[in-house]
Amino acid sequence: MPFCSQCGSETVPEALFCSSCGSRIGGGELPGRSTPVRSSVPEPRTRHAEGNPFMRYFIGSLSNYAVFGGRASRRAYRFYYLFYLPLLLLAMLLDAVLDAEYLLFGMVFLATLLPTLALLVRRLHDVDRTGWFLLVPFYNATLLSAEGVPGDNRFGPDPLAG
Repeated sequence: MPFCSQCGSETVPEALFCSSCGSRIGGGELPGRSTPVRSSVPEPRTRHAEGNPFMRYFIGSLSNYAVFGGRASRRAYRFYYLFYLPLLLLAMLLDAVLDAEYLLFGMVFLATLLPTLALLVRRLHDVDRTGWFLLVPFYNATLLSAEGVPGDNRFGPDPLAG
């Protein structure tokens, strides 16, 4: 398994962005191509790069939409939800203004359902719980403040190590 060069967390080989810190993985090269792909998004200089962390963690989680392995830090989880919940509220507001009967809300919710579930499972892995704890009502609310297991655990390396 490859590791993120910015934060050291374990990543899936086909992932484009780190699920923990949101940085680009693999130097921008696509398999089967000898020349690197140019990106219009600047690469972060450090782990806590300048810019909008809300967008960085949100886009990072969306790009790893089906990565259920590995771990996600508290920071990644919090910033994802700090962007995601207002986005849902905005969709609900636009539905009310346009009298669309939850059309936009439903589209946003369905489009982000799989990435949100994947992030929740990775966050559960960080506190050394299986993804099945997702079925326990209100348990995911405790993940906002629960500190992850320091060091490696059975689900991978510490997303904050490095």
